[in-house]
Amino acid sequence: MEHDGAHVATETLKSGSEMEDLNEADSLVLVASHLEPIYRALEPPYLEICAPRSNGMVQGYQHYVERYPGLEAHPESLSELNVLLGAKELFETKKHVGLVHYRRIFFLNQDDPIGQNYTQDLRNRFSCASKEAEFLHKYIDKIVIPKPMDLKSSMYEHFVFCHAPLVRALDVACLAFNESVKDTFGFIDSKSDLKNSQYIYPWNMWIGSPDFYNEWVALLFPVLRALDDMSNLLPSDGFQSRWSGFISERLFTVYINLCRQSNRWNFVERPVIFFEDAAVAERDNAVAERDNAVAELQNAISERDSAVLGFERVIKSRSWTATRFLRAGDKLLRRLVRSIKK
Repeated sequence: MEHDGAHVATETLKSGSEMEDLNEADSLVLVASHLEPIYRALEPPYLEICAPRSNGMVQGYQHYVERYPGLEAHPESLSELNVLLGAKELFETKKHVGLVHYRRIFFLNQDDPIGQNYTQDLRNRFSCASKEAEFLHKYIDKIVIPKPMDLKSSMYEHFVFCHAPLVRALDVACLAFNESVKDTFGFIDSKSDLKNSQYIYPWNMWIGSPDFYNEWVALLFPVLRALDDMSNLLPSDGFQSRWSGFISERLFTVYINLCRQSNRWNFVERPVIFFEDAAVAERDNAVAERDNAVAELQNAISERDSAVLGFERVIKSRSWTATRFLRAGDKLLRRLVRSIKK
């Protein structure tokens, strides 16, 4: 892991040597992990980390980490685990670690109205993270997870309805997960749990102790490897390409249920605040414009192909063949008139 590659993502960029401040902090909050760059082979993966300071302020860092050797990265949570494993020593002795997605954050302060309008520029992102981090001491012995979402059907039926192309991947993931948790929880059937639960803990978010973090990534790592073995058979673009996140949400719910049944961890459910993200809106607009341009191009190509097809049909028609001598005579007459004029 290259600590010198860390960059401070606050208003003023600072040198990588200030990573020492991050290492000395009592608690860390992982604001986001950016995996699509490695999925798209654009740049190294990095974590956005907040470290609360003694004066209540937060230092924000972009910490670059190496890929875990021998594994391919996928978007969403399973590859976040891949990157987190590479940054494991960074969180080893901290009071809190966790996934706090860049577009949303846990609502930990019960004194503020949850309906407050939040924005998502860089300064406000870390300001909000600082504000929420101040309240983490209330949850030192608890694992903070999102409030569950109720489903009209079972988790499994809901998954099949929303992600039919991914059912095989879910089956493989469940088998790998069953084997992975056997030493911790005994023999389980995670697929049955999916079929018997009508709620889900979404977004792969949590804040918890390093022990919880170490257990969770260790249990899910074999699932990552099992899915890696069949990744070439799964969608690589479009909505369903986020298959690893969809699957890990379900398995995270199964894991929480297992922990609760065995009183393994003390959980607290908190609401989640969604940010208004101007950057995401701009991206969505750009994607929409691109899609419109592609659609216009496809329409133009379709019209051209139709015109070519129509012309070919005319060329091959009987009437075109029958009038060929008339057209030839017309061309000859036009040439004769032009020669006379000269």
